Amino acid sequence: ISGLARDQIVAFILALMACFSLQFVGTEFFAASLDGWVPGFGSFLRNFIGVTRHYDTFAKGVADNRDVAYFLIGSIIFLVLNGFWLEGRMRPKARMIFTSAVLISCGIFLMTNWLLSGIPLGRFDLTEGQIYTVAPATKKILQELKAPVTAKLYVSPSEKMPTGMKTLEQDVRDKLDELRAVSKGNFQYKIFHVEAAEVNQGGEESLEQQLSGKGIRPFQVQSIQADEVGVHLIYAGVSLAYLEKPGEIVPRITPDMLHELEYLIASRVYRMTLPAIPKVAVVAPYQEKEVEPELKALLSQLGGEVPEGYREDNYELLPMALQYAGYEVARIKLDEKEGIPEGAKTLAVVEPLNLNERQRYEINRFLVGGGSVFMAI
Repeated sequence: ISGLARDQIVAFILALMACFSLQFVGTEFFAASLDGWVPGFGSFLRNFIGVTRHYDTFAKGVADNRDVAYFLIGSIIFLVLNGFWLEGRMRPKARMIFTSAVLISCGIFLMTNWLLSGIPLGRFDLTEGQIYTVAPATKKILQELKAPVTAKLYVSPSEKMPTGMKTLEQDVRDKLDELRAVSKGNFQYKIFHVEAAEVNQGGEESLEQQLSGKGIRPFQVQSIQADEVGVHLIYAGVSLAYLEKPGEIVPRITPDMLHELEYLIASRVYRMTLPAIPKVAVVAPYQEKEVEPELKALLSQLGGEVPEGYREDNYELLPMALQYAGYEVARIKLDEKEGIPEGAKTLAVVEPLNLNERQRYEINRFLVGGGSVFMAI
């Protein structure tokens, strides 16, 4: 811009506006607003012209070679155009020739970024502790597998995704590529594009019905269409298969879950390598309370069954959550009548405020026997 402007102040203001425009085009707000009027156009500009997404990776402390290429190619193109203008501005039809060069350069910039976006060129985690690198425990789990594990990513096509999730498939693919790279051939993945409400006309079970049987179902996300807020029904889930073991799934993946995707996959792969489903014993406090006399009288007048008491339990959802995660769960009091059941591998003790001697003895005995104790204090 300084080559185009004669005044330094004008050049500064125009350059500032140009940089701000590149930053703004790369924001989700801009992409969502434009996608509401022209579907996909805002996301296209954000991914291949906007600077925000490419800069955010560096801000986290990760150097992705695709982002390096974005800045490198952009810098080279601007420098070439600058030299082109300064060298040829006094020639006949200089403005027409320069305008053509600008359009051609923009096309090269867009095409190059589009081609490189789907190619993993490597990335370098420069954070302290390498928090965005595959964990040593995950490497150990994958490299010691007796046979390869296959992951299947079921995801809606990007054009069916709301603006904030259009890059979800690529982000998940990048993470799966990292797992495959460190697994020594023990981790492979496939990608299947699925649309909600698919109908199979041949009378056979549709893919949507098959996925529903596995536990992978579409979920709702909000999107902006023109000047209205709409709801999309999309797929984004992973199924894992290993030997003849029952499959494991990650039923729902959203952008805010990407940081924990490695753990979600590795923990399920590890569970499939175990000879049996781990049994968990849960000790969590609750209180037995009597029904108030007034409520008893009211229920009696209404002809309903009058209970003698009820349980006040702040942790009733905990066993259900563990069962949903695939564990066998037993809720116990850990007293003389309800000890740690046979076969339990883990004991979860929630809010252990007043452990008596008997409970301490039981926990000690369980630890000495090789069990694991989880204390939620």
